[in-house]
Amino acid sequence: MNRPNVDVSLSSLKQELQQAQEQEAKRHNVNDSKLRAVAQHMDYDQFRQMVLGANLKCSKSGELAAIKPTSGERSLNTVYRREQTDTGRSVEERAEAGIETLTEFRRRWNGQERWEVLCQAAPHLTFIFSRGIDCDYVADVITLAHSGLIAHSYACSVEDWLPIWSQITQCSGFDQGVKMLSRQEKAKYAEVRETLG
Repeated sequence: MNRPNVDVSLSSLKQELQQAQEQEAKRHNVNDSKLRAVAQHMDYDQFRQMVLGANLKCSKSGELAAIKPTSGERSLNTVYRREQTDTGRSVEERAEAGIETLTEFRRRWNGQERWEVLCQAAPHLTFIFSRGIDCDYVADVITLAHSGLIAHSYACSVEDWLPIWSQITQCSGFDQGVKMLSRQEKAKYAEVRETLG
């Protein structure tokens, strides 16, 4: 009988074991956070936030202050500050900066003002979400549209939102994302849809 040629080394076994332990710890943390959320009778938004934060780790006080930024981080901070001062620009001017990939969209969505990010991604939304839009992004976009168009938390107009809204609602997965919304988010969605026609 021929035995299969298997390359097994100690370092590959250690790495595989470490990955398995990390996955098991993550599964355990997520499950515990789900059980805690249910036991505390949380609504969907709170439940989702609890699950998303299941693997976050606390940092000790002063630990972040002790981190010295590298020269690359300093230049990124100055770019970010410059982008923050550009809030008076039109949607077309903001879109010139451009976000063309899902990776870049994700990175900026978590780090910058979301209306700015959406305006920068506007020309490429159908490409960015060509494989479908996640339920979390659907909820975030609806909340963002509601806060701008209904609550007037930031400066935007129906004309600014119409092309963005039409692209996002056409993305694969949008309808499924709407089904996953909480009651509050569905009410916001109805108001936004009515405003945008």
